[in-house]
Amino acid sequence: LDQQPGEKNVGPMANEMARDPVASTAIVRSPETGLLSIDKGKALRLTMGGLSSLQRQVDRLEARR
Repeated sequence: LDQQPGEKNVGPMANEMARDPVASTAIVRSPETGLLSIDKGKALRLTMGGLSSLQRQVDRLEARR
């Protein structure tokens, strides 16, 4: 990983994301260590899909005005 010793972590934890049915699709378990990690490519696709969904909701709300 790109983290330096003593560097503060900010962002989602893999074990928290693993409890969510949608977010868990971006979680992988290391066969060597058994530790969970976030697949950055899958997480990006989830984020982009969520952003697209939010934009459609905004568009529908604005159309009601």
